[in-house]
Amino acid sequence: MFQNKVVLLVGATGGLGSTAALAFAQQGAKLILAGRDMEKLQRLSRQFSAPAIQVDISNPDSISDLLTKVQVDFPKVDLVINLTGADVRKSLEAHGLDEIQRLISVNLAGAIYLTKLFLPRMEAQRGGVILHVGGFADGRLAFPFYSVDVATRAGISAFIEAMNRELRLKNSPVRLVYFSPSPADTEVERPFHGVWQEMGLRIESPSRVADELLQAASGERERYLMGGFITDVFARINAAFPRLADTLMMDRYSAILRNHFGE
Repeated sequence: MFQNKVVLLVGATGGLGSTAALAFAQQGAKLILAGRDMEKLQRLSRQFSAPAIQVDISNPDSISDLLTKVQVDFPKVDLVINLTGADVRKSLEAHGLDEIQRLISVNLAGAIYLTKLFLPRMEAQRGGVILHVGGFADGRLAFPFYSVDVATRAGISAFIEAMNRELRLKNSPVRLVYFSPSPADTEVERPFHGVWQEMGLRIESPSRVADELLQAASGERERYLMGGFITDVFARINAAFPRLADTLMMDRYSAILRNHFGE
């Protein structure tokens, strides 16, 4: 599926990074690993015999440096996957201004910077996919105590939707994808498993999420949601009829989240 394809994993040191790297490596991809934690990057680099590049996605200059370094050894990059993300679960009142800025910088601005800088390169090479990993369902389920987080996730979802329309207008060979994973059994997410289970949501293994990520990266869909038919239908109901979504499920979810994250 990805034999000899060059895949850049940004955020490779995060919860799904090593599992995603393994999944693509098993498909024959040539990996480039990028992230903030150089110590973890070097371990992954040795494990997969892949170059490791330190990057801060919230810093446009750092992403520009990443592009420059990638171009030295790889004249073509077939797939850029943005695995970075920051989650904060608390009321808006409890957020610090620096926390809000960090969420916007990492989840939204950073994804836009990455797309802005790599898109011309992919258009010049006549093809490529830029995939951003977003929030649960379609990224637009507005859970209480997730207000800033969901605003950034919904923002990048809308950005991708707008960009794909823009790219089609000029017959661009590049496609953007929004991938919405289910809650996964990662170190970062593990403390919140009880919340997800109380809400009736299934916790997936990282390898299952990585397999779905492979499908999202290789398919034709511009939006790929894990969680099956019910999740997809509920996301559509929430988008079109939010008060109905409240009655069907969100009011119950809201009460659960208040018990865990409310002050």
